[in-house]
Amino acid sequence: MGTTSTSRYGHVNKGVVGLWHYGKWGSLCDDYMGLNDAHVLCRSLGFKQAIRTIKDGSLGTLSASYPIWMDNLACTGNEQVLVQCDKPRWGDHNCGHYEDVAIECSEERLPQIQIVGRRGLSDRHSKRRLMWRETVRK
Repeated sequence: MGTTSTSRYGHVNKGVVGLWHYGKWGSLCDDYMGLNDAHVLCRSLGFKQAIRTIKDGSLGTLSASYPIWMDNLACTGNEQVLVQCDKPRWGDHNCGHYEDVAIECSEERLPQIQIVGRRGLSDRHSKRRLMWRETVRK
């Protein structure tokens, strides 16, 4: 399962998409990337919805040393997390980093959810850990 992030460049709600998979950050290719895919990514980051996908490289790209983890994502927009979307296998792509996708999410946040188990409330570092990364270069 992957963790989703964006790099900020001063904006909490927009940036280049980074995916954490097998202990390494990588990118998401912009091929066929649409608003439904961006809605799922924004929700996984705690935002209510997406405003747009950014495919022109204006927010930068990940370094060529990072893998491209995903291409041809096909979300309906109703999924809660990325792994519920139709997608090829991790690492299958025909992209270069100049195609790294960025998203802009609404500034409105989803309500915080705390996971309750038999021993009470879980801490913040539960399985739903999402991070912001600033490893993107312009």
